[in-house]
Amino acid sequence: MSKLLKNLIENISSVLGLKSSALKELIKENKKYLEVEFDLAEKHDDAINALKEYSIVEDPSLSEALETLATAYKDIELARKEKVKQLEVKFINPLQELLEELLIKQNEINEAEKAKEGLDKAQKKLEKEDSKASDKKDPDKLEELKSALAIAKKQYENEDKEAQKAIEVFNNRRIAILKEILKNISEIEKDFYQKAVELTISVKLKAEDIEIKEEEQEEETNLEDHEEVENDKVEV
Repeated sequence: MSKLLKNLIENISSVLGLKSSALKELIKENKKYLEVEFDLAEKHDDAINALKEYSIVEDPSLSEALETLATAYKDIELARKEKVKQLEVKFINPLQELLEELLIKQNEINEAEKAKEGLDKAQKKLEKEDSKASDKKDPDKLEELKSALAIAKKQYENEDKEAQKAIEVFNNRRIAILKEILKNISEIEKDFYQKAVELTISVKLKAEDIEIKEEEQEEETNLEDHEEVENDKVEV
């Protein structure tokens, strides 16, 4: 077997090994991220209840705005939970499936490597026997070793062909799966933040409806006038 072919198989095996390690790390770290997101959504009750309780003691228009804020927070965190669930299904699960497929392909490459080792051994045995002096060569053993080499070569060619085909199929699937994952993530995140924006806008609209009584405005004006008079006295 040529050194180039040997190196090719070893390189493919090495690349797959690197990919599987990186993929395991990707899954592990993003699982942690989703756990943190879900915990955040779970721990909002106290803050929302405090808003609701405070809204009870405020003026009606202000109370309504605070109630809207509390509802918005609640709905945002419910949406966050839904986002996490969707990402688990459309992000983490496909990555897990991809990793499982990758590990299977690594096993197929390992079989090709074993066949390659068997071919190398058969080649060396034949070369060793054939290098003997003519009077020490065993014709029957030579034929046996040649036959073993032919079988090993055929086995390796079959294993290598299957491995190459499997890698090609896997690479196409890997690209297709990752493409779909990226599209899924962008859509899920877009929906979540769009909902969050809509909910916060509803709070802003309620805040703009809050009325400030004219008496309060007059008191503020009188207070400002009083401060100006006091400042004039100080200057004199």
